[in-house]
Amino acid sequence: IFKNSLELDEKRFEKKIDLIFIDGGHTYSVVKNDSDKAFNMINSRGIILWHDYVPEKKSSKDVVRYINEISKVKTIYHIKNTSICYFKNK
Repeated sequence: IFKNSLELDEKRFEKKIDLIFIDGGHTYSVVKNDSDKAFNMINSRGIILWHDYVPEKKSSKDVVRYINEISKVKTIYHIKNTSICYFKNK
């Protein structure tokens, strides 16, 4: 789906998507919006990938902040030596 994620009505995709790759806006509000919608859309075996998890890079600070916060309630994995993090439904 290539669309402004702030305008996407995810309800028609609820629990239907296998894989979501988030690499859009880098402000906290957009990362949170995209992630909240992604968590609603992935199916029981679904995976969410986030790009730009680079703690030392200032332009990624809101992505890092969101991932660090959501990691307190969901198990998020960082793929070593990459800027990719992921969540997998169990």
